[in-house]
Amino acid sequence: AAINDLLNTDGPGPFAREQLTVLLEDCQSVMYAPLIDEATQLMEGGRYLSADAAFRKIQTVFPDDTDIQQAIEACAPYIPDQLVPYEGAVEFISVKPLINQPERAFDNDSYAAAAFDSMMTVTEFSRMIEALYENDYILVDAERLYNEKADRQEITLPPGKKPLVLVLEGLNYYVTRRETGNAWNLIFDEGGEVAAEYYDQSGNHVVSRTDEAIGILDVFVEKHPDFSLDGAKGTISLTGYECVFGYVTDADQLDDRNAALEAHDYAKLSLSESDLATNRSSAAQIIERLKMTGWQFASSTYGFIQARDHDLARIQNDTEKWLSQVGTLTGPVSILHYPNGAFINGSDERAAYLKEQGFKLFGGIGAFPYLYAGESYIYVDKVPVNGHTLKNSSQYQLERFFDASAIYDSDARNG
Repeated sequence: AAINDLLNTDGPGPFAREQLTVLLEDCQSVMYAPLIDEATQLMEGGRYLSADAAFRKIQTVFPDDTDIQQAIEACAPYIPDQLVPYEGAVEFISVKPLINQPERAFDNDSYAAAAFDSMMTVTEFSRMIEALYENDYILVDAERLYNEKADRQEITLPPGKKPLVLVLEGLNYYVTRRETGNAWNLIFDEGGEVAAEYYDQSGNHVVSRTDEAIGILDVFVEKHPDFSLDGAKGTISLTGYECVFGYVTDADQLDDRNAALEAHDYAKLSLSESDLATNRSSAAQIIERLKMTGWQFASSTYGFIQARDHDLARIQNDTEKWLSQVGTLTGPVSILHYPNGAFINGSDERAAYLKEQGFKLFGGIGAFPYLYAGESYIYVDKVPVNGHTLKNSSQYQLERFFDASAIYDSDARNG
């Protein structure tokens, strides 16, 4: 664009104009393909607002390119007719891995109470997103709320819509999740989409998109693109304990994984460095696909630690492990969700250290929509949605989102 601006002035002489023209042609030949590929990926991932902006920027350099114009036209049906500044509360809700086998989750074993209280069934999650959509909520990226300096940014939405950030916590798939009726890990299905994988109580191998929140929401947004602003889905907040998406990706995780496997009568793992590299590749490929299709990533600390109860040295050790073992797979993240909402005050030296590591948005837990813009950070409260809060909806004021009694899966929970 700068070269074009120079060529459109009377300043350059004939020689300079000739050299600028050659430089422009060289730049165009080098930049065209990667820029088009990047914009096309945005469009394929449902990021139509971003794709449209990218194509229009490229069009300033290639104004006569018909392929670019056709891409802009292809984005048009998915772009809101109007976006207006939004000044109300921004809601955050959090969900843990979904129960896809209620008969295993609610079997009165030592894990049943935790499953009952802390998780949702696939039916409840499906009902919830339908109700949120009907009540004019729209999914937004958490990172849309702040800039690189962690200053609060204005957001614009289609008129009448209310912003919602969905947080999926703990999708690491620890061995104990097998006892609470969850998926065992994530995998690509035959269509190349991210799906849940597990073995049911009869030993049948199951691969299904609609047995975990990721696939359920992806399918819903495919049918209702206006439930998402620019293809946003949610934030996946990970630890590094045992595994990532069910894959042991580092030797440091193996002892904990094997201890859990042995405690639950599963065969222990013996993994070579080559096996670990294969697992890292599998997890990284899933992460890349999720990022392409509107998902963002965050830390829940490496060991799911109560950050408030630990000193700076422990926080540093935990964070370094997360960054080296998980952050190398996710790429840079700017969000940290404190386990169980045990937040650290923004002026604390431990919080200062976390901000230095690139974290800008910090999440706790609360019943109300709370967002505080501090010095170089944003703090928010998330409303947990699970069996306990659905049963005690007035305590958590879930009525502002939906009728909790219509979401609650009494057939599965009482079966």
